[in-house]
Order: sequence, then structure tokens, then C-alpha cells
Amino acid sequence: MTRQELLLKPLTETLESEEYLPLAKMITENLPEYIFHVPAASSGKYHNKNELGDFGLCRHQIGTLKIMNHLLSLDQYNRQFSENERDLLRISALFHDGMKSGTQEDYERNPQTKFNHPELMSNFVREITHGYDSRDIDFVCENIRSHMGQWNTSKKYPEITLLTPVTLAQELTHLSDYFASRTDITITFEPEYFPEPDVTDIRKRLVERCKDLIENGIPREKILEVFARNNDGKKNPNSVQSYATAAIIMNTLSVMEKADE
Repeated sequence: MTRQELLLKPLTETLESEEYLPLAKMITENLPEYIFHVPAASSGKYHNKNELGDFGLCRHQIGTLKIMNHLLSLDQYNRQFSENERDLLRISALFHDGMKSGTQEDYERNPQTKFNHPELMSNFVREITHGYDSRDIDFVCENIRSHMGQWNTSKKYPEITLLTPVTLAQELTHLSDYFASRTDITITFEPEYFPEPDVTDIRKRLVERCKDLIENGIPREKILEVFARNNDGKKNPNSVQSYATAAIIMNTLSVMEKADE
């Protein structure tokens, strides 16, 4: 089973109808590659241990879907929504962090979380879903845009103010994310949701990046020093074992290239 299939599996098992399965598949197929490899948070301060490590961000989003399903099993919430709306809520939960560090290019330039990632994911969904009912897409996107709840401002980014929940659907999306990320709440996963790390593709890009830099006049030893500093002293690009490490090296190489311009 591919990582994309693994992310979708809990949704396909809980959708009340198959009407929105093509929409979910479309979103999954267009997500940036890093989403399927990185932890939910690099610091580990705001997420439980099962959401860290390889595929951790996907486990967090699956955990958010699990919480959403629990909430929707309660009559007090279930009866507030139609069958279609409940399925759209599930989709909102599963993909709320689909642009956590922006695009793949954004991630490889800087793997840190983008504070405006709810806006980025909302815009991404709108861009790839032409032809779908605009009311359904609006429902999903507004849930995603407001999933940060009260944490909608940052001293680091004073120019950004994120949307806060207004509707019950938006509140449930926020609450699902909130409870799924608590460090004192552990959501269990079957062993298949802890796949072996796979860095094949990003390793290949690292090798190509090194070749390009050398062709552009960056000294080979200078490039290898970047690997040594970030890869436990190992200089061979093929020795990189972590997707996060590869991204840090990719970002450092980009910074080094700009400094040499």
C-alpha cells in the first residue's frame, strides 16, 4: 500500500457515501511529497509521540479524522449536518494540514511550518477542484481556513490574522485538530501506519542539486561540508537516512548558493 493510499484508507472506511471519494483522491494525488514523510511538528512540543517521526503529519491528520468521527457519532452533532456535510467535514479533517510547510519547493527552501498554512491549503483546494460544486468546496475550505482556532495571530508574523471558527462545522474541525494534537492524549494506530522511512526521491534530488551547484562553480568540498554538518559527519548524499535531514541540507545548499551569487 502506498503512503497516499494509507492516508486515504481511514476516510474510505468512514465515508457515508462514495460521492466525495473522487474529491478526496484528487486532493491526495496533488499534495506535496513531503507531507507523506515528515512529522507533525519538528519541535515535538505541540503533538503527541505518535505524530512524530516519518509519516507523523499524516498520522496527525488521520488522528484528526478519528476525533471528527467520534464527534459526529454523537446525536447532538450528527443531526446538525446532512450526510454530505458530514462527509465534507471528514475531508476537512483529513486534509487540514496538507500545506503545513507550503509547496514542495517551499519546503525544500525552508522546511519550517508556515503560519498561514490554513490559507495555503484552502487556496490549494480551490485551485485543483474546478468543476466541483462551489458550495461544497467553500464548506471544506472555510473549515480548513479556521482550524487554528484562537491561535490565529503570531508576534513573528504580525501582518497575518487567520480566520477563527464561526460555524459549528468550523468549530468541530478546530476541536478535532486540537484534541488530536494534545501531548497527553495518545491516539493509537495499527503498525501499517508506521511505514519504513523512504527517502529515495529526495536523495535523487540532492544528488542532482549537488551536480548543479558544482557545475555552477560551488567547490565540491564546500558542498560536502554541508552534508557533514547536518548528517552525522557523513558526506555522501546517499547516506542521508531522514527526509527531514535531506530537507535541511537542501535548504542550506540554497542559502549557500545565494550567498555565492
